[in-house]
Amino acid sequence: MFTQCPNCHQKQSLTVEQLRNSKAIVHCKHCAIMFDALELIGETPTIPTEEEIRPLQGLPWEKAASPGKTYWRTGVFLGLLALITQATYFEGYALSQNLSVRPSLEKLCQHLNCQLPAYQNPDELTVLHGSLTPSSDQNYAFRAIINNQAAFAQPYPNIKLTLLDYTGKPFTHRIFAPQDYLPQPSKTIAMAADATLNINLPIAATKNPIGGYTFELTY
Repeated sequence: MFTQCPNCHQKQSLTVEQLRNSKAIVHCKHCAIMFDALELIGETPTIPTEEEIRPLQGLPWEKAASPGKTYWRTGVFLGLLALITQATYFEGYALSQNLSVRPSLEKLCQHLNCQLPAYQNPDELTVLHGSLTPSSDQNYAFRAIINNQAAFAQPYPNIKLTLLDYTGKPFTHRIFAPQDYLPQPSKTIAMAADATLNINLPIAATKNPIGGYTFELTY
């Protein structure tokens, strides 16, 4: 059998007895180094060089990972992330106001420690009572009772009060913000689901006789 010096690449013959006696450590007669004869050993003088010897790339039954698949999966993930980001930016508010989607979003935000935009739907604020009556000081008193019939808390609405003359034509109006009719100081910022609110507002007398009124709840 034959081996090859890794330093000078000279080949030399060996016997089994030499390998056993030297424990496979061979002295090169050309460059005088000691090396392991088993690293480059063969039955013929034609011994593969170190460059020709390659480590195994895995067992035959193992499937090698394809870099293309990895890049493709990364691209798909980044594309989905960009799509979700765009949808949240452009449609996030509309989704948060959707009755069928909002419960799921609220559960998700509980895990992510985020907060959804306030739910606002004035159509689910029901007026149980409304009146505009003269008071003892020649002014007027506006009273209303509203109920939040939504399944979610809603911010307190603005109240747009319009005064009419005796022909039914509006001649003035005013928008009252929550701080104008809520008790002071009020720490609450929203009506809970199914909550009822009593509103009492003094209205100063006007130059024109008041023949009627309308009011609406807005955001």
